[in-house]
Amino acid sequence: MKKYSGLIIAGLVILVLTGIVFAFYRFDEVPDVEWNAPDNFDSKAPNGSYVFHELVKDYFEDQTLYYNTKDTVFSNIDTTGALYLRIGGSYSYYNEKVLELVSFLEKGNTAFLIGNVGMSSDSIEYLPKSRYGSYERDSIMNFCFTDSLGIKFQYSHYYKEFSKKALLRYRKLNRIDDQRTEVLGECNGLPVFSRTKVGEGALYMFSVPEFFSNLAGTQDGYKEFINYIFDHFDCNTIVLDHPSFDRFSKEMNKIESPLEYVLSDKYLSKAYYFLLFSCLMYLLFQAKRKQRAIPVLERNKNTSIEYVETLSKLFASQNEPTLLIPHIRNYFYHTIKSKYYLEERDPDFLENLAKKSKVDIEELSVILKMLRRDARSYNFPDDQLVNLHYRIENFYKKAK
Repeated sequence: MKKYSGLIIAGLVILVLTGIVFAFYRFDEVPDVEWNAPDNFDSKAPNGSYVFHELVKDYFEDQTLYYNTKDTVFSNIDTTGALYLRIGGSYSYYNEKVLELVSFLEKGNTAFLIGNVGMSSDSIEYLPKSRYGSYERDSIMNFCFTDSLGIKFQYSHYYKEFSKKALLRYRKLNRIDDQRTEVLGECNGLPVFSRTKVGEGALYMFSVPEFFSNLAGTQDGYKEFINYIFDHFDCNTIVLDHPSFDRFSKEMNKIESPLEYVLSDKYLSKAYYFLLFSCLMYLLFQAKRKQRAIPVLERNKNTSIEYVETLSKLFASQNEPTLLIPHIRNYFYHTIKSKYYLEERDPDFLENLAKKSKVDIEELSVILKMLRRDARSYNFPDDQLVNLHYRIENFYKKAK
């Protein structure tokens, strides 16, 4: 028994380590991109604000531009017609800071706050009682201004990889029925951009900071979207406060497993890899093969082209094209749910699918109508089955 004790111990260690890897760590192909957004305007990370900063300088090139590396002291800004601008994932104004902000606005200045902004109860007398409502989730954000021009901008959200869209958790503005407050823009039908009159000035708020990120700057229509927002401001001086991406960066880089925490630390990761290397060396030089070679298994023929041909002949021999419709329908709706996060039972399924896929709603209506015929015992001829197949394939090619 002692002869095999070393081999048994090594095997158990390898099994435990392998189990930990597959249970707690995910193997993803991640592009070499730093998603962090440091607190400066030089960051070209996907969640940074470099592009937004360049557009600010370009649009307001004739105005005086000031930068603050620390929190702004509004009492030091003794002027009118100034625009105070701040962007970030989450930041707050409390106590005296709120009163300073209100005093700054009442003089005839403007503030544009981008992100989830927290304010203390001191602001209730001057500002709307509640600015942010519940969280929503989506991967494609359709923004539209509420004025007569109705300019639109579509933002697609990605996280860690650019091959597949990811869900974004964002907040809408809530309880904006205050007489001084006007909704200027909506995202997926929910208010996210507003203006509140405060004395001689105004407070603008935009609750989804991702619309102003470098990632958004790579998408169509971004410059027109930003410039149209800037068209709302009439100012002679710009005060650009430092970005506040602390919470936003942590959310984008949160540790998802114990092993991921170990590998994120320089010294712990070296110790972990040394342990794996030591176990491997032990197996190579100490363990001896005591069993016969395992024969190579033949390829499973059910995964070959012969299997596909067999299935097609079975369906063809029955001369019942209708039997294929449930399979086509299930695959179609599964693809839509995986790509656009839309459920078939959604009452606005057709309209939302047309918006997100950029495919004509009439084409989609024909496809859905043909897929639903099976439920009413409709007998599909061969030519209609071929027609349905080409329509669905054409949709996959056109869909964004």
